[in-house]
This record gives sequence, C-alpha cells and structure tokens, in this order.
Amino acid sequence: TFERVVSSPTSPDSCSTSAGTFTFNDRPGTYEYEVLKVTDSKGIASSVDTVSVEVIAPDLVVSDGPFPSDSDALVEKGSVTFEGAIRNQGDAPTGATFNNTFKIDIGNDGTYDTILSPNPTAAGLAVGAEKDVVSGNWTNIPAGTHKVTLCADQPNPAVSNEYYIDNNCGSQVITVLPENRSPVAEVGISTDGVVYGKSITGVRGQKIDIWLHVDQ
Repeated sequence: TFERVVSSPTSPDSCSTSAGTFTFNDRPGTYEYEVLKVTDSKGIASSVDTVSVEVIAPDLVVSDGPFPSDSDALVEKGSVTFEGAIRNQGDAPTGATFNNTFKIDIGNDGTYDTILSPNPTAAGLAVGAEKDVVSGNWTNIPAGTHKVTLCADQPNPAVSNEYYIDNNCGSQVITVLPENRSPVAEVGISTDGVVYGKSITGVRGQKIDIWLHVDQ
C-alpha cells in the first residue's frame, strides 16, 4: 500500500509524486486501481479516483508445421529434417533469444522418444513477427506412424514474461513407408492422349481411340 499526505498544497503539481517501481505479473488484460482520495481541511473526503493499467505479454505459437522438408524422404532407414514456423501472436515483444525443439513420438503412442539436435534458436520476436525454423537430421528412421511435435521456447524457457504457455507446441502425424514395399500401380486413361483421368465415356457401337498412361 502506498500512501502520501500533502498538506495545504499550493498547486496540483505539488501533489505529484513517485509511487515507486512495480512489476505486473497478472494475466494479460486491463486492470483498474484506486489511487487518489482528497480530504479537505474540514475532514470531508472525496470519492476515490482510479487509473487503469493494461498488462501485455508475448504469446508464442507454432504457426506452420511441423512438416518434412522432403516428403519423399519418409522411407524406412532414410533420413529427414522438418520445418516449421514460430509466431509471436501476443501484444508485447519477446525480447530474449529462445530455443525451439523438434521431438518425435515413435509409434504415436504418447511418449516422446527422440529430440532432434541441435535446437534451432529464434532471436527476439516483435509483435506479429514470425521465424522459420528447421530441425536437425533424423536418421535411420523406422517404418510406421509417428508424431512430430515442434515447441517454442523449449528447452530451458527464456521468455519469462509469457503468460499463455499451453499453446507453444504444434504436432503432425507422419507415415514412414517400409524400405521393401509392394509397387503401386496407377494408370490414367484418355481419349485424346493429352488429358488423362480415371474414366472415359464411350458410345455403344462406335470406335474410340484410347491412350493409357502409367504413373510411377
């Protein structure tokens, strides 16, 4: 509680005073504080006047990804990197440089088994700014369905004044094909040799030229 009594002020300026230094750790929003009451020489007090303080903070989210840099690389025993983007959707800059983490839940069973190194960093992000990040290489990848997660400001959080931290991560499920797998037969059909599709229309009893195109 801060209180100061100014007796018989000669002017409004003589009532101005420093209230000290404060740190606002509240949830982002606008708050109202009672700060002034005037009592005259007869002891009659005024109502209390207020001021408002808007508390702002950065808010980091994964705005894109994570997705494989090359989807054709998702084959058993191969290697792949992942890309994503981090955005500050809050209303204050982050200030600090912070780490970002790509981690893999092999088998998508709810347990993270691999953290891709090194952790990409992002310099302080202004309000609305976005930073593209790329993971380290994931090698000798196993076949199956896996979950890839990108988290901002992990590990060792550096953006200490961020309030909402439950939205710092984004995930995608990927499928890694087995190394030895059956070939896939895909064919298109056309009546002009230019435009191919999966079907054509023919008139009963009339000849029709047909082209076939094999996709591999």
